[in-house]
Amino acid sequence: MRKSKNKAVTWFDQSMNWMGIFTLALAFVLLFLLYHTGRSLWLDEAFLAYSVSKRSLLDLAKTVLDRNQTAPILYLYIVKIITVLFGNSEFTLRIFSAISYVGLLACAYYLLGRVYKIVSPMLGVGFIATMSGLLYYANEFKPYMSDCFCIFLVLVLYDLYDRKILKQAVFVVLSMLLVWASSPVIFFLAAVYGYNFVQALKTRKVEKIRKAILSGGLVLVSFLVNYWYWLRPVALSPFMTSYWEESVFPLWITSLADLKRLIFLMQEFSASFCYGALLIYALACVGAVASILKREKQTIIILLGVVLTLFASSIGKYPFNSRLVLFFYPVLGLLTFLGIEALTSNLDKAKKSLSLILTLMVLFTNYASIGYLVEHNRYRAYNEANSLIDYVQEEIRDGEKLYVSAPASSVFLYRNGYDEKQIGKQTDPTTANVIIGRQWDMLSAAGQTEIQSLLEEDLYLLFTMNRPKPTKQVLRPLGENGYLELIRMDHQTPLYYCSQATQDVKSRAMLELRDQKSLSNGLQLTFAVTAGPKAYLKHEMGQKISLAVKEYPELVFELTPKTIAPGETIEQTIVLDWPGEAKQVSVSLRSESFWFDELKMEPVVVQREPLK
Repeated sequence: MRKSKNKAVTWFDQSMNWMGIFTLALAFVLLFLLYHTGRSLWLDEAFLAYSVSKRSLLDLAKTVLDRNQTAPILYLYIVKIITVLFGNSEFTLRIFSAISYVGLLACAYYLLGRVYKIVSPMLGVGFIATMSGLLYYANEFKPYMSDCFCIFLVLVLYDLYDRKILKQAVFVVLSMLLVWASSPVIFFLAAVYGYNFVQALKTRKVEKIRKAILSGGLVLVSFLVNYWYWLRPVALSPFMTSYWEESVFPLWITSLADLKRLIFLMQEFSASFCYGALLIYALACVGAVASILKREKQTIIILLGVVLTLFASSIGKYPFNSRLVLFFYPVLGLLTFLGIEALTSNLDKAKKSLSLILTLMVLFTNYASIGYLVEHNRYRAYNEANSLIDYVQEEIRDGEKLYVSAPASSVFLYRNGYDEKQIGKQTDPTTANVIIGRQWDMLSAAGQTEIQSLLEEDLYLLFTMNRPKPTKQVLRPLGENGYLELIRMDHQTPLYYCSQATQDVKSRAMLELRDQKSLSNGLQLTFAVTAGPKAYLKHEMGQKISLAVKEYPELVFELTPKTIAPGETIEQTIVLDWPGEAKQVSVSLRSESFWFDELKMEPVVVQREPLK
């Protein structure tokens, strides 16, 4: 795949290049769809959004960020300026990640085309662009995509410096700035300046050695100032230390526990490649070895940066987590296509099909990204609170309140306003109708006190994150004390309502008798049950809902579906035989605490004789 004057080879490589362009176009379509979907912020994003939203430009980096968050200072200022200019929204908070994604792809194209001189660099760029993890984080308000861009930018800047296009002073100044824009970029800057120092030593020229030491020293000083002022307070905090203790990469396997952790970390890291991880790793190794044998500087620097990252992780200074080492994915993508080139560049025309087969196999490892074409897959399950907050904003009435669980509180406050204690249109604008949950452990004394404060209220309840146990610990006593309903479910993110009086229940239903047959043991009746528009008629945490005979309350037939969503119609067939001589009975819906007649639902009259 090197540049060649052979027309047949050139035609083949250009065809492959068009395949890369198509793949890249698909990636941009997927990115557009992700942004068009406009999913809610989730917990980590909302935590970071708190500091960016609440602090002024002058105070943004005055102290460490709130809520155990951290992000590079330059990244924060770029995002803050965007929100000041274009308004604060999920879109403006995330858009710099998309810009970084485009910048990463531009750098990858430069490296593959200019540095490694591959004729079809778009294939490698297309492969990197369609990595599901990169697409996801290009649509998230976190600095992980910015890290990828900064690291690849270092490689591009180094090439420009190495080819005398960029002056050393400019390269050093840009390097000093980049350590304030990305945390892991220091590993690759250390690789660059370490490599330069070794090359200077080989020349034995004092002036070159002095310049190498001075330039590397200036970058190191910039990093140390950044670390001492900004990174150290968070990195050494007990919360972060304990949070990341399982993400230490075992560079040296000294025990069975190390081996188990290595397997776990690599499985988690490899998941995005589906079943093609081994192929990617094998081709990347081939590419790395072939490139080192050619003594290509960029590859040596890339591998040094990777080793330094893993070493820092092994001593507990940098967590090995797929999002924090997101930059490993484009690095693997670049090395993978160097591997394909090494295996196929010298093949004649008849054997070029091997290049096509390998390329297609590699591109197919990103097939999970195609899932983003389906709208449902573009949302984050258990974390889609926006539509639920908007629903409460419209539906809440005087006397009702909204309880927001602790995990959902940051998302709610971003959406509703940090200084707002009220939601919806209230008669008294001074009355607070929002209860912000403070407790994560609902079994603690403070958690139990929080639950007790909710028992006498008519209130909506908003939960995010997949935390079934704490959620049930809140809902169970509320359901025992009142009537608990599931109002809405947006991508597994629930909104509940608990009422103290039957007349305040949101559920409604319509009952229809669709078929009746006489059997030897009674009447076979088929009912259609349709849930009203405002609440689930039946749900996992709610009371049992049954078909029951008004005249004989002991004749009860529980509805079999586990859930009946708003507007949904289900059919249930029962066999009914009532005692006595009564020619007709009334069948209605009943919960464990009331009849639906009380909610103005008409019961169905069933005649003992078959319908005519």
